[in-house]
Amino acid sequence: MSNPWQDGSGAGALYLDATLRPNRSLTRRGLRRVMILAVVCFAVMGGLVFALHGMLIVHLYLLLALSGLIAGFQALGAGFVETVRVSSVEVSVLRRGRVVWRSPTAFTRVDRDEDERLWLAVQDQQIGVGRQLGLEERDAFAEALRDAIARARRGG
Repeated sequence: MSNPWQDGSGAGALYLDATLRPNRSLTRRGLRRVMILAVVCFAVMGGLVFALHGMLIVHLYLLLALSGLIAGFQALGAGFVETVRVSSVEVSVLRRGRVVWRSPTAFTRVDRDEDERLWLAVQDQQIGVGRQLGLEERDAFAEALRDAIARARRGG
């Protein structure tokens, strides 16, 4: 059975190049549609009640507050994307395109704690990885990461 975390190329010095994304039940387009529907329903219903009492300014405030809510949900919908790379020289973690962790492959270890979180560690420094994965996915990723580090240390 092939491992979904493997690079598969077999060539070059890159032993693992995994991009980790959270599972989403709605696409960005679906989330946008649901939020627009909720805003329209809430704004129309709420605004109608206040408009009948002559308070039109409340309707504008309601639309402003709900548009802020939509912006917040869209920011959450962007997700937490993380890239973990293992080469013969180093293990690196990228978040939002920026390198946040770099360690020598020869000294990097993969640890798990009592809460089943996954950590990359070197001496007394560590960084959590794969927190957006489910428990089974995290187990498979930890195995693939250990295997990639071991192969990188052996040189193939």
